[in-house]
Amino acid sequence: LVAHDETTTIHGFECRLYTMRVDHVHELQLWLTDSPQYPPFFLLTTESPLRFHISDPVRDWPHTVRSEGLFPLLVELRTSDPEGVFGASREDTEFARHSRGDSGAQPVIRARWEVHAIEHAAPDPELFEIPGIYLQITSRY
Repeated sequence: LVAHDETTTIHGFECRLYTMRVDHVHELQLWLTDSPQYPPFFLLTTESPLRFHISDPVRDWPHTVRSEGLFPLLVELRTSDPEGVFGASREDTEFARHSRGDSGAQPVIRARWEVHAIEHAAPDPELFEIPGIYLQITSRY
């Protein structure tokens, strides 16, 4: 997770740009806030945990963001290979050209995760009541 100096305001919160390289043609661009108004970030997925940990920034970014105490308001997976042909050398990718200052077209957004609205409301107290059909079991130990 690399922090950049660029900032913007999203839904009234100051966000800072962070990036994570996936490979030589893919990059995650994350706009994160450190506002104390947000709880720790958890992204619900249908993927089961791996038995062997193989680093994958696309899968692991929620954990990385949470461990830094940040909250994402916009995340984009970008590619510099819009045709899907991974034949470009590392020196000839859009990201490499951009870092050298001779960038042409903008990278293509492959996936986007964003917060569309923020609702500041108290939760319904009924959500936290114990249903009447449950019995309390006490332990002697």
